[in-house]
Amino acid sequence: MIEKWNIEINEKIYKKLLIIGMIVMIAYVLITFLYFSVPRIYRMNPNTKIDMTGSVKNGVNLLKRGKATLEISAWAYREGQSVQTCKSCLILKSQETGRMYQLQTDIKEVPELQVVEGKYDCLQSGIYAKSIVLGLKDGNYDLLILYQNDQENVLVNTEVVVEI
Repeated sequence: MIEKWNIEINEKIYKKLLIIGMIVMIAYVLITFLYFSVPRIYRMNPNTKIDMTGSVKNGVNLLKRGKATLEISAWAYREGQSVQTCKSCLILKSQETGRMYQLQTDIKEVPELQVVEGKYDCLQSGIYAKSIVLGLKDGNYDLLILYQNDQENVLVNTEVVVEI
């Protein structure tokens, strides 16, 4: 009779541990998802230059605003050179407060830019972001590109305004 009692206790403990484990796992997945999906506050590095000359060519191919999401596809390359290493990302800058938010981005190939000016390879100049915009205040945001390709650190204004 005691052995049966111990088995029942162990089953109860096992069930509780299983439920706690599932809750922890779900919380971990949710936190990881939010970490990679929600814009983070961006503070400009003192070494970051602002492109005033227009030598970083850029464009926006896709700007899609969902109920709680934002999807952007853009590109950027330095005029007169190939893109060797890609680390560019997208920044939203509030027109009201000036606060900046960095979107989690992926590098995307842009077939139209494989050969620029007949000799420069800019195939890897694409930037893609799909983000949840919950937590951002309603308003207008300037879309910026933080161009960090080939060891550069330049902030470029795309002249595109995103309404949240």
